[in-house]
Amino acid sequence: MTRLLLPLGFFLAALCLPTPGQKAIQDFHKAARKIVTEAEKLGSRTGVLVSFVREKKPPFAHRSKESFIPASNMKLFTAALVLESLGAGYRFRTRFYVHGKGASRVLRVVPGGNPLLLSSLKGEQGYFVDLPTRLQKEGLSELPIFLDGRRCTGPARPRGWKRNQFHRSYSAPTGPFVLDQGSVTVFIQAADRAGDPCRVWLEPQGLVLPTRGRILTTGSRKKGSVYGASVDAKGLYLSGAYYLRSPSRHFRVASHDPLRVYKSVLMSELNSAGVRVSAWLDAPPDSWPRGDVGRHLFDLDRPLKPALLLMLRDSSNFMAEQLLRIVAYEKSGDGSLVGGQKLLSARFASLAPRKEAWSVADGSGLSRGNLTSPQQVIAILNRVHATKNRKLFLDSLARSGVSGTMKNRLKTELRGSVLAKTGTIQGVSALSGFVHCKSGRVALFSILMNYGAKRGLSARVLRKIQDRLVTQIFLRN
Repeated sequence: MTRLLLPLGFFLAALCLPTPGQKAIQDFHKAARKIVTEAEKLGSRTGVLVSFVREKKPPFAHRSKESFIPASNMKLFTAALVLESLGAGYRFRTRFYVHGKGASRVLRVVPGGNPLLLSSLKGEQGYFVDLPTRLQKEGLSELPIFLDGRRCTGPARPRGWKRNQFHRSYSAPTGPFVLDQGSVTVFIQAADRAGDPCRVWLEPQGLVLPTRGRILTTGSRKKGSVYGASVDAKGLYLSGAYYLRSPSRHFRVASHDPLRVYKSVLMSELNSAGVRVSAWLDAPPDSWPRGDVGRHLFDLDRPLKPALLLMLRDSSNFMAEQLLRIVAYEKSGDGSLVGGQKLLSARFASLAPRKEAWSVADGSGLSRGNLTSPQQVIAILNRVHATKNRKLFLDSLARSGVSGTMKNRLKTELRGSVLAKTGTIQGVSALSGFVHCKSGRVALFSILMNYGAKRGLSARVLRKIQDRLVTQIFLRN
């Protein structure tokens, strides 16, 4: 009898041992727990959820239903709303119409919020492509222009954005008529000798602004590192000194008045083709018959994909806010930031674990008024991954060691294996996305970290912890 019991006991014990798959999950859970505990000991409240495509039980969760400020992880929700509302084939269109007859003709420009009038896309023809040629063919060498932005309303920036940061390119204004993401690029080149002013020029090409101050060329390397430029209501302001032997450089500043920039560049491109702007109209002329839509001249259109790339891969705040405007414009006829925020809030409220865990203050994540949870982020990732928009969404994310805000992260074994959205504002660091694991499985993850001022704690420190956790997801799943 004893001889029979001994093998049976061993057999029963063997049944209690974890399978290789269970052992791997246990090892990952232990490693992830250790990393998260380290982050919280440093002073960062940390929410994490790791899941898998088409699998219900997550291998790791910590504070996954709690509320966190998401920083730029908010752009994941904006991208999902844009794709669901507009579709991957959507094209931004700036429409041009001619009203009236003979010498009384007027050019009407209907913007639709087109966010892709960019220096990188304009080519040799300029921002407005062949508009000057079209006008010449119409026999129009001089005419007034009505910029019809009546459906794009409201403030240029979301409430809650800090006014003392409005000059920075990441706080650039939105609106119906905007070039180069609401920013001006300032180029600086040292003069041939110390004491002479530097050469300074601007992008968009054709932009002319009154200039105050100057940046002097200096032979002192120390003094030549303090210089700056800003664009305000009076124009371009320059200050400081630039080192004689420094190469030419450029940096972006937020435009104070996007409409002024738009008019200046449009007028420059028309003038260069011999078309003169006789006046800028603030409203339709009284002579227009009621309901006159004008004769359609042509459309300047752009595809959606470059906008998503700029928003997700490069984390453009302007693009996120402008896209919210466009969704509101298309869905309700009111192209305002508030209209877009309301649509975003209502669309994904059902995915929040609790009502108070979801709050929308903007579409970019720059505001501290946004709240979400790792669970809700994963729900969004799963939702988009299950649609026909999956490829465009994934292609628009930053890739580890390769592109965007992930270019300098996870560059070794994980190079190219992580598609993610980063997020950083003061007191917040976040990383969410997809990992193509070593095993071939696809993991979804969301890491949201909120922290206060504490010695030794910074976004740089937390990014390293995030990368360690993502590495464990890659290796152990």
